[in-house]
Formats: sequence, structure tokens, C-alpha cells
Amino acid sequence: AKVGLLAPGMSQEIDVVVEPVDYKYKFEWIKVLCGPAAPATSAGPKSWALRVPVHVYATANKLVEGELPSIVDFGRVPIGEKAERRFVLRCDVPLEFDFEVLHLRRHPDIEVTVDRCRITPEDPAELCLEYRPTSYTSAVSEIEVVLAQFGGDPTRRIKISGSCLPGLKQAELETKGLLEIEEEKRQLHDMSIIKRVEKLMEKSKNRQRMTKRAANKLSGSEESEKLMNGLYIPESKAGRKLTQNQTGYVLMQKPG
Repeated sequence: AKVGLLAPGMSQEIDVVVEPVDYKYKFEWIKVLCGPAAPATSAGPKSWALRVPVHVYATANKLVEGELPSIVDFGRVPIGEKAERRFVLRCDVPLEFDFEVLHLRRHPDIEVTVDRCRITPEDPAELCLEYRPTSYTSAVSEIEVVLAQFGGDPTRRIKISGSCLPGLKQAELETKGLLEIEEEKRQLHDMSIIKRVEKLMEKSKNRQRMTKRAANKLSGSEESEKLMNGLYIPESKAGRKLTQNQTGYVLMQKPG
């Protein structure tokens, strides 16, 4: 208890400090007694009390405000196609919170669905926004997500928009076709590079073969070769193995 004295026109600040140790709901009263300190008599003024309630509870406003945007724009969507956005609502405190989605402004081409209306620490809720245009117009919808909690305000208002114009489907197909053509060109270019490399390798092998033959001819000891399984094998004298150069010469060849 704290005793104070106030003159008319004066005020006094009272600080209330709350230090919760768990996520339970807490409730308390602050009683302010006004009037004379002495017990009231039939002749004197009577004292009266002002009761100020104090509530303490967990909140999840920050949770949803951090997950949901204020504007969702699907952009241009071809007629008959579907575009969707999904948002997961998770709980950062070990409590359950119920929530509700209110439709402030509806549009037939925009659909809002939720898999459950309760957010739990184990099972988050999912909010799905879907836009499927049925006409060449712009669509605008607005929803409000409200959490069921003490002192809960409208948590988040979301404005959903999208548009549909003639020719979007054709433009999408043309863009897809151009991408396919570019991919084919890239593949053909890669194949052309591979063929060029193979030709250069074949020329290099032939050049090595011709150089070796010329060297053998100049030395007067040209070796004969025989073709086996598409490879040129130097013929060695009976009982002698191929030299290291001859073995490397065979390994550098490509069958055929």
C-alpha cells in the first residue's frame, strides 16, 4: 500500500511492473482509496474506492504481422490460368491461437482458403490466396485476419489484386517458343564444339602417326604396322615387347 496526498489540480504517476514467469493469463486489481483517512461517520464525508483492473496475457500479433504482407499483387495472369500464393502462420509461443479471415471486399476470381482456423506450436496454419481470371478485367479483393486473443485488434489487412489482358496467353506461348529455340541453338552449338574438338584430336593423332613414320624412315628402321580392331599396332620382332613409345602410340588412337 502507498499513501499519497493530492491537492486539487495535481496528479501522481503510478508505475505497474509485470514480470511473468510463464505464458498463463494473469489478473489483478489495483484499488485506489479516495477520501478521509479516518473512518467515515454519519456526519462526515465517506471514502470511496477506485478499482483498476490489470490483465497480463500472451500475444501473437507480431507473429502474423511478420508473416503476412499488406499487399499481394498477382500481376498479369492469362485467362483460365491459375496463380496462387501460400503463407504459413507459425506460433512463436507455446500457446494456441484461433484466428478468423474476414472478407471486406469480395471478387469471384479471387479465392481465399485456410486449412485450419487454429495456430498451434506443433501444427502451423496455411493461408492460400488464389487468382483465376475468367474475364479481361482487373480484380481487387480485401481480407482481414483477426486473432482471437485478449485485447486483439485487426491483425493484418491484405489487399489482393490481379489483372487479365487479351493476348497474354499467346505472348506466353511465343515466349516459351523463343526459349525452346534458344535452348536448341545452345545444344547445337555445344554439339558443334564437341565435333570440332574431336576433329582436332583426330588430326593431332594423324600428325603424330605421320611424324613417327617419317622419323622411322629417316633412321632407316621403319617399322611395319598391322590393323587390329581399328587400331594400328606396330609389329615388333619376335620375342620382343612393345616399347614405351609404341605403347603410347597405340593408346593415343581411337578405334575406327
